[in-house]
Amino acid sequence: MRLFRKFFSKYKHLAYTAFENEKYLEVVSKLKQDGVMFRTEIIRSLHTSEVIGHHDNAQYEIYVKESDKHKAQAAINK
Repeated sequence: MRLFRKFFSKYKHLAYTAFENEKYLEVVSKLKQDGVMFRTEIIRSLHTSEVIGHHDNAQYEIYVKESDKHKAQAAINK
């Protein structure tokens, strides 16, 4: 998937990485409110919950277009 994004996707700028579902939903809500289009890649590891100590073992990478990266950061930091 990463190679596909590198060569073909418009969404190349990694705007945010979340490790909890609640934080992911909070950031996505802010981006939607400000009209920033994004794509999410979810990375799961079976061993993450043992290391971190919780059951949400997903890493959420939120990508935006290069032209929207400043708008995305402003929305996330509200």
